[in-house]
Amino acid sequence: LPVKLTTPDAVYEEDMFFMVVMNGASAGGFKKLSPESDIQDGKLNVILFRKMPIIDFVPLLFAVISGNHVQNKNVLTFETPELIIESPEEIST
Repeated sequence: LPVKLTTPDAVYEEDMFFMVVMNGASAGGFKKLSPESDIQDGKLNVILFRKMPIIDFVPLLFAVISGNHVQNKNVLTFETPELIIESPEEIST
Protein backbone atom coordinates (compact mmCIF):
# COMPACT_ATOMS: atom_id res chain seq x y z
CA LEU A 1 0.00 0.00 0.00
CA PRO A 2 1.61 3.31 -0.98
CA VAL A 3 1.58 5.88 1.83
CA LYS A 4 2.83 9.38 2.43
CA LEU A 5 3.64 10.21 6.05
CA THR A 6 4.09 13.87 6.87
CA THR A 7 5.58 15.08 10.16
CA PRO A 8 6.75 18.55 11.20
CA ASP A 9 10.33 17.45 10.39
CA ALA A 10 10.10 15.05 7.44
CA VAL A 11 8.03 13.50 4.68
CA TYR A 12 8.25 9.75 4.04
CA GLU A 13 6.87 8.04 0.95
CA GLU A 14 6.85 4.27 1.29
CA ASP A 15 5.11 1.12 0.10
CA MET A 16 3.97 -0.47 3.33
CA PHE A 17 2.95 -3.94 4.41
CA PHE A 18 1.44 -2.51 7.59
CA MET A 19 2.03 0.26 10.10
CA VAL A 20 1.52 0.79 13.82
CA VAL A 21 1.14 4.24 15.40
CA MET A 22 1.27 4.12 19.17
CA ASN A 23 2.38 5.81 22.37
CA GLY A 24 4.28 3.28 24.44
CA ALA A 25 6.47 0.21 24.09
CA SER A 26 3.88 -2.55 23.71
CA ALA A 27 0.76 -3.30 21.68
CA GLY A 28 -1.16 -6.35 20.58
CA GLY A 29 0.74 -8.67 22.92
CA PHE A 30 4.14 -7.59 21.58
CA LYS A 31 5.98 -6.21 24.62
CA LYS A 32 8.93 -4.75 22.67
CA LEU A 33 7.18 -3.42 19.58
CA SER A 34 8.62 0.05 20.20
CA PRO A 35 11.33 -0.63 22.80
CA GLU A 36 12.64 2.96 23.04
CA SER A 37 9.20 4.54 23.47
CA ASP A 38 8.36 6.75 26.43
CA ILE A 39 4.65 7.03 27.18
CA GLN A 40 5.23 10.39 28.91
CA ASP A 41 7.11 12.20 26.12
CA GLY A 42 3.97 13.30 24.25
CA LYS A 43 5.19 11.82 20.95
CA LEU A 44 3.66 9.25 18.63
CA ASN A 45 5.82 6.23 17.88
CA VAL A 46 5.52 5.10 14.27
CA ILE A 47 6.62 1.66 13.11
CA LEU A 48 6.16 1.01 9.40
CA PHE A 49 6.85 -2.42 7.94
CA ARG A 50 7.80 -1.89 4.31
CA LYS A 51 6.31 -4.02 1.54
CA MET A 52 8.42 -7.16 1.33
CA PRO A 53 8.19 -10.76 0.19
CA ILE A 54 6.38 -12.90 2.78
CA ILE A 55 9.53 -15.03 3.06
CA ASP A 56 11.28 -11.97 4.56
CA PHE A 57 8.37 -11.11 6.85
CA VAL A 58 8.22 -14.41 8.74
CA PRO A 59 11.71 -14.10 10.34
CA LEU A 60 10.97 -10.45 11.04
CA LEU A 61 8.10 -11.53 13.32
CA PHE A 62 10.62 -13.34 15.53
CA ALA A 63 12.73 -10.19 15.66
CA VAL A 64 9.65 -8.23 16.80
CA ILE A 65 9.27 -10.55 19.80
CA SER A 66 12.79 -9.70 20.99
CA GLY A 67 12.65 -6.03 19.98
CA ASN A 68 15.41 -6.45 17.38
CA HIS A 69 13.22 -5.48 14.41
CA VAL A 70 13.97 -1.75 14.67
CA GLN A 71 17.35 -2.21 12.94
CA ASN A 72 15.87 -4.18 10.04
CA LYS A 73 16.05 -2.54 6.59
CA ASN A 74 12.37 -3.37 6.03
CA VAL A 75 11.28 -1.41 9.11
CA LEU A 76 11.00 2.37 9.40
CA THR A 77 10.67 3.78 12.92
CA PHE A 78 10.42 7.35 14.13
CA GLU A 79 8.84 9.58 16.76
CA THR A 80 6.80 12.67 16.03
CA PRO A 81 4.47 15.06 17.84
CA GLU A 82 1.99 14.91 14.93
CA LEU A 83 1.44 12.77 11.85
CA ILE A 84 -0.56 13.05 8.64
CA ILE A 85 -1.13 9.77 6.78
CA GLU A 86 -2.18 9.86 3.11
CA SER A 87 -2.67 7.16 0.51
CA PRO A 88 -4.30 6.95 -2.92
CA GLU A 89 -5.86 3.68 -1.68
CA GLU A 90 -8.22 3.07 1.23
CA ILE A 91 -6.43 2.41 4.51
CA SER A 92 -7.96 -0.17 6.87
CA THR A 93 -7.75 0.32 10.61
